[in-house]
Amino acid sequence: MNCPQCGTEVSERAAFCRTCGAPMAPPDPTPRPPDAGTPPYYYQPSGPQAGRPGGPGYPGGGYPGGPGYPPGQWGPPPPSGGHRTLLIVLALSLGLLLLIAGVAAALIIPAVVDRTTEATTAESEAGTTSTLPPGPATTAGGGVPSTTSTEAPRTPTGTWVEVDVPQPAGEVYMVAVSDAALVVDTANGLYASMLSPGAAADLIALPKTKGQAGAPTLDGPLAVWWEGDYDEGTGTFSGQTLYSMRLPDGPKVEAVGGGRAAAYPQISNGYLTWVEPAAPGGDPESEIWNEPLFGVPLGRDGSAGGEPDLLTSAPRAYVIGDSSWTYSLSGTLLAWEQHEQAEGLSPGVYYLDLAGGAPHQLGAQGAARPSIAGSTVVFHEEALEAVDLTTDRQWVIDPAGDWPAAAGDFVVYLRATGDSAAWDIVARSLTGDAEQNLGTQTTPPWLSSPLVAAPHHIAFVDDQSRVRLFERRG
Repeated sequence: MNCPQCGTEVSERAAFCRTCGAPMAPPDPTPRPPDAGTPPYYYQPSGPQAGRPGGPGYPGGGYPGGPGYPPGQWGPPPPSGGHRTLLIVLALSLGLLLLIAGVAAALIIPAVVDRTTEATTAESEAGTTSTLPPGPATTAGGGVPSTTSTEAPRTPTGTWVEVDVPQPAGEVYMVAVSDAALVVDTANGLYASMLSPGAAADLIALPKTKGQAGAPTLDGPLAVWWEGDYDEGTGTFSGQTLYSMRLPDGPKVEAVGGGRAAAYPQISNGYLTWVEPAAPGGDPESEIWNEPLFGVPLGRDGSAGGEPDLLTSAPRAYVIGDSSWTYSLSGTLLAWEQHEQAEGLSPGVYYLDLAGGAPHQLGAQGAARPSIAGSTVVFHEEALEAVDLTTDRQWVIDPAGDWPAAAGDFVVYLRATGDSAAWDIVARSLTGDAEQNLGTQTTPPWLSSPLVAAPHHIAFVDDQSRVRLFERRG
C-alpha cells in the first residue's frame, strides 16, 4: 500500500511511513484477536532497557562501538530524561531485540474504563518517556537544532537560555536530563555532567562492566542504564543488566539482573520500569511483539527494593520497517501505545495509574507518542494534543506538532515547517500560549534521538551530533 501523506510504498503491516513518519492504519478494519492462552512474558521467579532497537543497531544501525545495542534509546526519552517524562521504546532489528522500560507497581486489570473514573496521579520532578525506533536508522544520533532562536521572550514557562556543555569525543547517540544532571550516551561510552545554575560541570565517565552500554535515564542525581554482551555469531545479547549509580561518585549497583532481558529503563520518584520484549510464539520474524512492562522500587543506593512487578502484559508493538513504539512514566502514571488489540485493549494510547485501577484509553487507533507531566498526558492524534486527567480537559497544543517530551508545566516538541525536511524545536506552555523556538533540525524525527526534558532543563542532540542544553530562567 502507499502512504496517504507522501505516497511512499510501505508494507501492509507498517505502523508508520518510513519517509514522512505518518501513521499507517492497518488495511483490515477487523482487529486481530488477543493472544489467548499465551502467558505474560517474563522470567520466574524475578525479572527487568532502555535503549535502542534491539538490533544491531543503535541509533542508526549499529550501536556505537558495536553492532547492536540494543536497547536503544528512543527513546523520550527522557524524563528523568523521560523523565523527560517521556520515553520512547522498542524495536526489533535483524533478529536482535531492543528493550525499554516502563513504570510500576501493582497488577493491572485488563479492562478499559472511562478516564474520568480513575484519574488520580502523583506529580514527579519530571516524567519519563521512551521511544524505540523500528529498525536501524541511517543516521545515528540526534536530530535537533542546528540553530538557536535569538529571541528569548519572557513567558509563563520562563525564558530558555542555552548553557555551554562539555562535548564528549565521538558520536553522540542520545541524552538524559534531570534538574541535577545530564548523561550522554556516545560511541565511546556513557558520560555524566552535574548541573548547577547556568553551568554544566566537566564530564565524568561512567563505569562500564559489559561489552555495550546505553539507554540512560535519570531521577534527580540517580542514573540508571542498560549493559549487555553481544554475540555476533548468534545475533543475541547475554548478561543484560540494568545498573544504577548516584552521581557523581556513588557506587555502581546492579538494579536488575538475574537473567532477565530488561531494556529501555525509565525511572521516576525512585520507581524503575523497563520492557522485556518478546516475539509471540518465539518467532523473531513476527511483525508484532509483546512489550510487557515491569517495575520495582529502588533504594537510596540504587538497588532493587524487592522482586519486580509485572505492571501490564497488554502492550503490543509493530517492530518492522520504520515503526516505533513509545511509553512514558511519571509519578504513578504510565502511558503507552497499543498497536494491536490484546487483552481487551483496542489500538490507541492508554494510561494506567500504578496506584490502582485499570487501563484508560486516551486516543484511538493512530494515536501515538504519549508523554506525561504531572496529571497531563500529551500525545499525537492528527495534532499534538493534551489531556488533564484531573479536570478531564482536552485541547490541541499545536496542529503541526509531534514527538513531545513534557515536564512540569511545559512541553518541548517538533513542529513541521513548510520545508518537508526541517522541524522546529518548540518549548510551549501547557497553561497558556507562550512558546519559544529553540532551533531547527533536519534529521527526520523517527531517525533522530528524542528530545528530553526536566522541569527546568531541556536537552537534545543536534544535527551535528552535539549536545544542546537549555535552562529555564525566570
